[in-house]
Amino acid sequence: MKKFVLAAVGIVCMAALSACSGQKAEVAGYIENVKINGILIPAKLDTGADVCSVDAEVIKSYKDGKKTYVEFNLITDKGEKINITAQRVRVAQIKLRTGGYQERPVVKLNVTIGSISKDVEVNLADREGFEYRVLLGRNFLEHGVLVDSSQKYLYTK
Repeated sequence: MKKFVLAAVGIVCMAALSACSGQKAEVAGYIENVKINGILIPAKLDTGADVCSVDAEVIKSYKDGKKTYVEFNLITDKGEKINITAQRVRVAQIKLRTGGYQERPVVKLNVTIGSISKDVEVNLADREGFEYRVLLGRNFLEHGVLVDSSQKYLYTK
């Protein structure tokens, strides 16, 4: 009961903050079908992750003038490979559970849940060993997504 009351208070507070900022809040389950550059794919919404991450197979990086681009295959939950080219924003140093760090290219992709659609930074990673090929972090969730950890698929089924 105590957990329910705390969760309810948290949702009310977040809704109030969203109302004050003029931003509409969306309540989503911890697992949702989301659109990444228009491609529908299941994702885990993770309030503990700073940045979004997608399962991608990097094909190549190349420079065009002063800009660096990354060509990669976005891997869907069905194992499909969808080719995308995007400008590299930066290279992230990701701390690994096993120790050490891994460098990952970061690009901006369009992410959509319900009425919230934003271009956000996404790191490209090998997520083959994970249950979900997409992880949505706080850099997307902060745009008005409240995560109900007791629910799944509140939007698209």
